Amino acid sequence: MSDESRTPKKPQAVLSVFGGTAYECRNCGDEVQKYLPYCPWCGQMQDWSDVDEP
Repeated sequence: MSDESRTPKKPQAVLSVFGGTAYECRNCGDEVQKYLPYCPWCGQMQDWSDVDEP
């Protein structure tokens, strides 16, 4: 795991196909489920600190 992937990045909020909010990893662009600590696709640490509770 690289040093950059250990630095948390805020996920990008996007419109989901169902009209709600989905989140994308800012490192690889793949969808990441809300509150997962790491992207399952690239291992990038996620920072959920300012995401509203459901």
